[in-house]
This record gives sequence, structure tokens and C-alpha cells, in this order.
Amino acid sequence: MHDGSLTRTLERDWVRWSLIAWGLIALYYVINRWTGIHFLQLGDTDDNMRLMQVRAWLGGQGWYDLRQYRMNPPLGFNMHWSRIVDQPGKRQIDDPAPV
Repeated sequence: MHDGSLTRTLERDWVRWSLIAWGLIALYYVINRWTGIHFLQLGDTDDNMRLMQVRAWLGGQGWYDLRQYRMNPPLGFNMHWSRIVDQPGKRQIDDPAPV
């Protein structure tokens, strides 16, 4: 008869196993796409514009100033994206952790 020990073990260690699975999947994706990551091969023009928006923000452009002056110079072009999504990119560029 089944005593439920496997169920108790899974209930107790589900966080650990979830993190291990997440780490293995993330490692697979990094290894599989290392060339694109290493050479910063962005997938499409939206990725490039997102990077330009982060770089403009790091260069001193204001939080609410979403105008991209590299498009249609000298007037620029208003972007419809929010800065909230730029925060992880800014953090990766601005505050790199030592490896």
C-alpha cells in the first residue's frame, strides 16, 4: 500500500526542485544562444530601439522624455513604450556585477 512518502517529499522540496528545473532550463537557453548573447545580436528593430531608449536614459534623458532624437533628426520621434520595462536593461548596463 502507498504510504504517501513520495507525496510528502515532493510537498516539502517543491521549491528546491522548481529552482533546479528553472536553473537547468535557463542554462540550456544560455548555452544554446551564447553566440547571439556574446555578440549582442538583437532579434529585431524593436530590440534595437529598446536598447537605444535605455542608452538615452543612461545618457541623461529624463524619465518622462520618451523622444528618440536619433530617429527623424533633429525633431526626433515619440516612443510609445514605458520606461518601466527599461529598468532591467538599465540595471544590466549601469550596475554590472563583477563576475
